[in-house]
Amino acid sequence: MKNLAEKGILTLAIGKKFHVQAKYLAYSCILHSPSLPRAIITDNCEYFKELYDVTIEYTADMGDPFNAKLKLHHYSPFLKTLFLDADTLVYRDLHFLWDFFGEQSIVYQGTCGKEGNWYFKEIADVLKYYNVPWIGKLNSGVFLFKKDEVGINVMNYAVELRENHEDVSKPLPMEVTLPKWRGKMLPDEPFLAIAFGKYGQMPTNDFGRMGRSLIEIKNVKLDITKGISRYIKDGNAVFPAVVHFVGGKKTYYFEEKMKLLFYYKGIPCGMCIFFWSVYMISRFLIFLTFIKRCIKHFVKR
Repeated sequence: MKNLAEKGILTLAIGKKFHVQAKYLAYSCILHSPSLPRAIITDNCEYFKELYDVTIEYTADMGDPFNAKLKLHHYSPFLKTLFLDADTLVYRDLHFLWDFFGEQSIVYQGTCGKEGNWYFKEIADVLKYYNVPWIGKLNSGVFLFKKDEVGINVMNYAVELRENHEDVSKPLPMEVTLPKWRGKMLPDEPFLAIAFGKYGQMPTNDFGRMGRSLIEIKNVKLDITKGISRYIKDGNAVFPAVVHFVGGKKTYYFEEKMKLLFYYKGIPCGMCIFFWSVYMISRFLIFLTFIKRCIKHFVKR
């Protein structure tokens, strides 16, 4: 694309479920980081024309969504891109994230894997087969990349690895063969991880400020309209600018979406009030059930 913007946000939304998620992502971006341009790859450009500055039509030649994700450097209208999965929400201004680039062409939060398992049965087998010193284990729901030589090489190599993985004429050894995600598609993360190791793209120490998922967390405090996001993850306190709700408790995501909806729509519509009331009543009933069980337990004692 000509006249690329210096930096911006890019997401991917294919299918109705992800359309809704990307709508709320846009709401959160508009609330907390309105000056950053937003772009989306989607199969429904008309739906997003008021929410995203650039809409890119998803076409069959892009492949499945995971394949399209590895080819983001072909489609992004930005020189430096922050990719966000559709099921993320933004909790503060994001301009500071670009400061993490430094010497790197890819910025992500994760670890250098040298042993154990992660997608593959044994990481050591992967290192030996692909001749890399480590793999960059990451959650690809939040990462940044530059359209420079190294950044493009990383993404192209990840695409090559995935394509070779599916080439039935050249079967891979069992120890480096990946199962398909939900039996349908090869995931993107392990191929990015290998490419990071090949091109020396180390994980970034973001001091808990970049992006984190809600997998295996505790002591959660979220309020999207107030810009509050803090919880304990992997034993550390984190304050992520982007919260990735994949695998997290669905109640958190529902609550945050409702807060955004009420914020943008003013007085809630009747249907919103109905669903919110049902949700709050259900939580109250769960609380009453818990109290009842506690009383029974102490009576028996």
